[in-house]
Amino acid sequence: MVHILLSQALVVGALFVYASFFEWTLHRFVMHRALLISYPFRTHTLTHHRHFRSDVSYHLSPNQSHDSLTFAWWNAPLLIALHVPVLWGVEMLIGVPVLWAGVATFGLYYALYEYGHWCMHVRKQRWIEGTKVFRWLDAHHRGHHRLHAKNLNVVFPLADYVLRTRRRFEWEREEGSLHRADNPSGHRGRA
Repeated sequence: MVHILLSQALVVGALFVYASFFEWTLHRFVMHRALLISYPFRTHTLTHHRHFRSDVSYHLSPNQSHDSLTFAWWNAPLLIALHVPVLWGVEMLIGVPVLWAGVATFGLYYALYEYGHWCMHVRKQRWIEGTKVFRWLDAHHRGHHRLHAKNLNVVFPLADYVLRTRRRFEWEREEGSLHRADNPSGHRGRA
């Protein structure tokens, strides 16, 4: 029994790491580029990034529609379903049950993405908004709204660190804007 629980914990951990790289790849190469299928580019880059920038428009205003904040209802089932054959194949190859753990892990990652992203753009003084982790992830994501090729992860920015797209920003509340924490001249402060 302990062996099964340990193997499932390792599977979930490995899949969470994979999900970070999948999110990064999808965000960088599909959501920020007009490809054969333009829906992701149109809804993300042309709509979401037009409505939500790194300035005061980063947060949903009272009269603004929330339509460009979340993915369409069918995105989660589609993205998870695309992984089912691979998960099943890995399960058959290595003999460790990964299919249902994978579906659950990807479902959890997707839910964390949607809820976290919603909370970042729609502030309601939720308890989670006061945590250090949320504030750090929010600043990370806000930096993406400043530089679209940087800070591509929302949930777990491991891929941003490994693939060197992590850019540090310093949020200065009194000015209401983001400034690079380290500018090209080597001096700390404004770029």
